[in-house]
Amino acid sequence: MALTDDVRSNAERIAAHATSVRIDPDALVALDPGPEPEMDPVRHYLEGSEADVASYVRSSTPSTSASGWFPTLKKRPGSSGYFTVSWGLADRYRAHGPWTNAQLRAMRADELAGVLGQPRDHELMALFAQALRQLGSWLGERTPLQAIDAAGGSAEQLSAMLAGGMTMFADRGFYKRAQIVPHDPRAGRRRAVPRPRPA
Repeated sequence: MALTDDVRSNAERIAAHATSVRIDPDALVALDPGPEPEMDPVRHYLEGSEADVASYVRSSTPSTSASGWFPTLKKRPGSSGYFTVSWGLADRYRAHGPWTNAQLRAMRADELAGVLGQPRDHELMALFAQALRQLGSWLGERTPLQAIDAAGGSAEQLSAMLAGGMTMFADRGFYKRAQIVPHDPRAGRRRAVPRPRPA
């Protein structure tokens, strides 16, 4: 079964057995999705080369499934848990450039906690570091762009490659991280513009 078919089948099964929530197909037709989300050029790293922005997006992807821990994070002023993480990573990339694949494979929770301004013993730091180590191993000697190109332009194929190569991307039936990845590189490239200077 293809990855997206698995997701649809799982969603259909969940919807069919739901007791407190139902889907109104007629309301879906009239739903206005609103404007396409924008990537913040200050709290995301968008001003680097295409390769560096792709590396940043790949490194930040594990945080997209961490919302359960966000209330426990020490947040930057005026920022959510998500933006605290993305901004911390962006500042690291601006100061030191991207992590190499070898550095990802050796990632430690205390190093990541320092980058993100979090306590070293925070459970999310250990999980995030584990996900980055898996990412470094999955990439091998490839760059993120080379890994993307290996999918042959197929978002579904890229998602399947990620889910098949990393346990932290293999949440069967949902594949949240794996499905987000094909969108993010395009968003990063589309908005890779100079970062506004503070007033």
